[in-house]
Amino acid sequence: MHPTELIEKRTRNSKTHHLGGNKYSWDGIIGSVHYKDNPKDEAEQWKEIDNVFEPALAPWDWQMLKAGYHIRVKEDFTAGQIIELEKQGETVQFQPMALEWTNDLDMIQPISMPQGASPVITNPEVDLLPDVGMPSHQGTIRWNNAYGEGLNFEWRCTSSRLIKILEVENLNKLPIPEQHILDGGNPVLRLNLIFDPSRDVDIYVNGKVWDKKTKKKTRKQQTFRKIEFRKDGEVLWGFMPLRYWGSNPESEDNKGQSVATLEKRGDKLYISI
Repeated sequence: MHPTELIEKRTRNSKTHHLGGNKYSWDGIIGSVHYKDNPKDEAEQWKEIDNVFEPALAPWDWQMLKAGYHIRVKEDFTAGQIIELEKQGETVQFQPMALEWTNDLDMIQPISMPQGASPVITNPEVDLLPDVGMPSHQGTIRWNNAYGEGLNFEWRCTSSRLIKILEVENLNKLPIPEQHILDGGNPVLRLNLIFDPSRDVDIYVNGKVWDKKTKKKTRKQQTFRKIEFRKDGEVLWGFMPLRYWGSNPESEDNKGQSVATLEKRGDKLYISI
């Protein structure tokens, strides 16, 4: 007898199958395999996640709607707010800005603003529950040379979160830090993005509400969300700890955790990572 899924037994992260007679199987993961449009509606049936990018209505070019969050994105990397994340009717939009060198004294050496790179949109196949087979996709939009030759940028939709990746193909693709950056100590790359959340969303940094006026930094060595977007006390989405790694990610000396800075410049909210 072929296993039959019991739809009514679905949860956010599991499936139950009837194997015949009095035999059942349960398969689950830490992440998500199902979603609801309204998680608070107990009568709504759990649906299978498929993070596939599909054509969208203007002004957006692509959208991902089959998950607990929705993504809309524009192909033009220089078109301002090019990506929108939506959950339960609330949104936040992001606009990539300058890539730069900085240091302990917050000095700046500009590297590049977003370039007019052509995107590559793919929907690679993944299996969310390998033991029972649950085919899905990871919608990905990638701009090669987004910040100049060999400086690439991508957003990738997974079952639980949107992943942002800045890729440096080789260190020689970056300009050498100038002397004032070296003298200021610990030269590091910094990527700036403007973000624009819904009016009714509160932003929390390190567990405390942000007044959108003072400059705030996340703490290092924090294992869960450092930045959260909440509505009526409920966390809608958040930023996981920011990480970096080199060409050999297995080496402990070649990866680490970074911090994020939130500040208001003029009438715009910025996150710098």
